[in-house]
Amino acid sequence: MPDRIKMKKRLVRIDESPDFKVINPNEVDKVDIASVMYEAYKDTVDYEDDTIDDLVMDILNIERGLYGKYLPEASFLAIFKQRVIGGIFLCDFKNEATITYNFTQKKYRNMGVSSTLIQLAENVLFDKGYDDIHLYVSLENQSAFNLYQSLGFEKEEIETEII
Repeated sequence: MPDRIKMKKRLVRIDESPDFKVINPNEVDKVDIASVMYEAYKDTVDYEDDTIDDLVMDILNIERGLYGKYLPEASFLAIFKQRVIGGIFLCDFKNEATITYNFTQKKYRNMGVSSTLIQLAENVLFDKGYDDIHLYVSLENQSAFNLYQSLGFEKEEIETEII
């Protein structure tokens, strides 16, 4: 697994209309979502030899609260021409709204899909009273790191307990 850093952004509400349809992940078959996740991560630094079945299990684990309390109201899928092209899943991990998964199908990258989904999630979190949004990103995934920085995320020190 690649080294990851934690990033944080202060929430600000910005209303904008997406260039694609946005729906809740519960409205789409998990295999369809996992297939797009697989295509998005395959052959990237974040690919961990997961199969589509593994990713379906990850989605179920998100819903079951394995990564913190699932926030379905702040989780979205981007739909274009009736197909999933990207998505974002958020959980409340240790009282921090955290992006658990953020993915965009390769042919739709650099078109604002991820940025728009993050902003939509931020708006929901802001309205729910959260102050910040958090994520973990692989140091080797420079394009993702650059995207998050461009959206206002900053590196955050990870506190560790010494026992």
